Amino acid sequence: MRYRLGLRSPGATLFRRIGTHVTAFTVSEAQHAYAVMQPVDGPRPDYRLQDVRKNDVPEASMDAVVAIESLSHIENAADVLCEAARMLRPGGRLVICAWLAAEEPPGWARRWLLNPIREEGRLATLPTASMLRTWIRDAGFSIERFDDVSRQVRRTWRVVIGRILHAVVTDPDARRFLLDASEPDRIFARTVVRIWIAYRVEVLRYGWLVARL
Repeated sequence: MRYRLGLRSPGATLFRRIGTHVTAFTVSEAQHAYAVMQPVDGPRPDYRLQDVRKNDVPEASMDAVVAIESLSHIENAADVLCEAARMLRPGGRLVICAWLAAEEPPGWARRWLLNPIREEGRLATLPTASMLRTWIRDAGFSIERFDDVSRQVRRTWRVVIGRILHAVVTDPDARRFLLDASEPDRIFARTVVRIWIAYRVEVLRYGWLVARL
């Protein structure tokens, strides 16, 4: 295997487990700085502070494209899938882990859960599973499998809520952060609760998809 591309993905983890070359893209300076500082056992992944839609990767040079929880943060996510198809060799695979909305959520769920989750979580889009399938097929891929793993993923948010509550009780810095009105990111503590509820009432979904070019 020549290359494996990660879109905002844990490139170092892929390298450790697979041993292949990784090219990873992010538009976050903080994320990029963190990644390049991490120790690696072997050749270092190629971390790029760059929009994946504007890259110089040769056409048909990648064996796989991996996008882990990244499509929701990208405007015009369908364009990313077209770019993935350009970079992949014939027969290459696309693997996506994605936050999704239910197909027809009730109005109250949109107002009180999904729309605030998008805004507070800084998500550019929250597609449904059918929208994602359409984008992938339109980009030239054939879908091999799609699994809805929402029940497994929602356990994560129960753990996150528990850890936040523990931090509030035990960590003065955490309490100061949550009480500081000048901290814009403190709103995510409320978003975590919304996310957990949205999973419980099944209006927020989590999908794992594999497609082949």
